[in-house]
Formats: sequence, C-alpha cells, structure tokens
Amino acid sequence: MSNHCLPFVERVNRLNRICTGIYDMEISLKFRSALVTVNEPITVFMNTKKTMLFAALKLSTLHLCDNLDMINTTHFVCLNSKGESRPLSFIYSQVWCFPHHIYMGDLLLKSCLRQNEISNSGLIAQARNTKIGALQYTIMKHATSNGIHKCLHKWMIIIITQTLMMMMMMN
Repeated sequence: MSNHCLPFVERVNRLNRICTGIYDMEISLKFRSALVTVNEPITVFMNTKKTMLFAALKLSTLHLCDNLDMINTTHFVCLNSKGESRPLSFIYSQVWCFPHHIYMGDLLLKSCLRQNEISNSGLIAQARNTKIGALQYTIMKHATSNGIHKCLHKWMIIIITQTLMMMMMMN
C-alpha cells in the first residue's frame, strides 16, 4: 500500500457518504478513463474535517455504506446509519491515493449533487479545499467472509487480452 493511502486507514479519518450517483458523460469526456464507463455508480465520501475526499467508482457494495473505514486498499469496514458494521473485502480493487487535492473529486461531487438535485455550494467549496484524495475502482464484486463472489467485467477481459498480446509481441 502506498504511503499516500496511510491517512485513509487511520481510524480518526472515518469517511462519511456525501452523495451517490452515476459517472456521467461530462466527466467521461474530461478524464477519458479506461477503468470506468458512463452510467456506472459513484459514491463520494469525505472525512468529518472535510480534509479528505474518497470516491468509490464502478459497481461496488461500498455504495451502500453510510460511513466507511479503510483498512487497506482491499479491505474496508462498512457502517450503516445504525452504526452496525460489516467487513468488505475485494479481490481486485485499485485505490489511487494522492497527497494533494484531486480535481476529479470536485467534478464527481458536483455531478452527484446535481443528479440528486441537491444545491450545496458549501460542500463543493469544502471539496475544493481537501488536502488528500483517493479514487477506488472495484474490478470485481466484493467477497465477504461467507465466500467469494467473482464477477469479471467485460473490460477486464479485454485489458487482460490486450496485455497478453502486447507481451507476446515483445518476446
């Protein structure tokens, strides 16, 4: 795990869900990410002090969490509004942590608030002032302690195929 992710695993930095929406065309055109496509779910979390922004992208059980504790890049504790917790583990999860503010986080939050018809310029201003950011991409559905549920996405198969072809061409 990158040192940049360490602030997210400190218990004092519990993340609170701010908004859940979808990855829209505007963001897709600006960032052209190969990891997420238009209309996939997003959830934006921030810590209580509003110094950290964490965005969960793609189909994931993280979208169901009211609050979130990050244990490492593949293990989380999901808390509901009653304070009940549930551990979540991901077989393949990419988390990119940045030791600075991330513009994509601003756009994700702004888009999410707009989709939910929430007018809150204060939250947008707070997001712009965050000091640390993280983007989490779930590549496969979560696995719980009860068993592993695998769900390969079509794009993952394409990426693996392309990688293998490139490796064969290099040899």
